[in-house]
Amino acid sequence: MRDELYAWTDAEMRAGTADPNCFVAQCKDLLLQNSTMDAESAEEITINNASFFYAGGAGTTMTAVSTFILAMIVHPDVQRKAQAEFASFLREDRLPNLDDKEHLLHISCMVSGVFRRVPPLPTGVAHTCMKDNEYEGYNIPAGATVYGNACVIVEGLPSLKLVRI
Repeated sequence: MRDELYAWTDAEMRAGTADPNCFVAQCKDLLLQNSTMDAESAEEITINNASFFYAGGAGTTMTAVSTFILAMIVHPDVQRKAQAEFASFLREDRLPNLDDKEHLLHISCMVSGVFRRVPPLPTGVAHTCMKDNEYEGYNIPAGATVYGNACVIVEGLPSLKLVRI
């Protein structure tokens, strides 16, 4: 997987069809400009980093997409409401984008529900302790970075009811 994906991206870059902001191009350029490493080493580091990001992103994306599809199978009425919302706001000439979020409230709630019900990552957002704390006998000094365990939090909640809008 690692080498095939890089070869495809490298071919796109050479052909001039790759996005100039792609991670591979930027990583490789930064390594070559800001270090004394040779091109072969920069390419190897870039390949490794890109494959780590791809593998991590693919798994979390697949978790969210699978959860969404299963939810739509179990709740076809919610799917019909989402389709009606799309139809009332969007025409067939374009797909939605992030600028449309405020007009697609039902869809936004569905996405939030997917992440709330089956978190794709085991941790929540990083927080910094403002003062010294103690939790269950553990000392947490001021300035420490802490992460909530999202999976345990969700599992500890009573069965989540579907939010109706």
